[in-house]
Amino acid sequence: MKVAQENLPQPHSNTLLALQVTDPMTVTLQIGIGAGILLSLPFVLFFIGQYLLPALEERERGLLLPVFAMGTVLFLAGSFFCYFLVLPRALRFFQEFNQWLGLETSWTMASYTDFALQMLVGFGLSFELPLVMVILARLGILEQRVVADHRRHAIVALLVLAACVTPTSDPFNLGLMFVPLYGLFELGLAGMGWVTKRR
Repeated sequence: MKVAQENLPQPHSNTLLALQVTDPMTVTLQIGIGAGILLSLPFVLFFIGQYLLPALEERERGLLLPVFAMGTVLFLAGSFFCYFLVLPRALRFFQEFNQWLGLETSWTMASYTDFALQMLVGFGLSFELPLVMVILARLGILEQRVVADHRRHAIVALLVLAACVTPTSDPFNLGLMFVPLYGLFELGLAGMGWVTKRR
């Protein structure tokens, strides 16, 4: 809630509206459940991996632990990137846009929580892109040269992905999602080249 409170317009600073009697309890439970799922996700994936381990080839087994560790790190990096850099700017953009239209801005707890959680999860999942690209290259499913030759198609696909993950359809938030996505794509492309040389 801190990010929202710091970006709330005057005279509503440090205020989020609870329009329903149950809003505070519902939002608190929603945040608690979401945090619990995120914190338990690495362990759930690890146990799934342990279950699938006998069915995997030896080279795939060697990828299991590094993939889980890197996937967790990338997801957290995406969430932190969103929370500290993207989310405050997105809230400020909507506030200033409303002021430009002459509208008074008041945010409810429920709408802010939904927006923030969608942004955090969306960025967390999007930051997995280079890992997915490297895994596909490591398994020989995708070639770095083929991806590089179809970079223009990849840019269109990234725009579509950014539009799907972003909870709003405005160009500002779409850009906030697309720019890091493209950077991650180029990082994944470089990782694919490195893996291909070592294969």
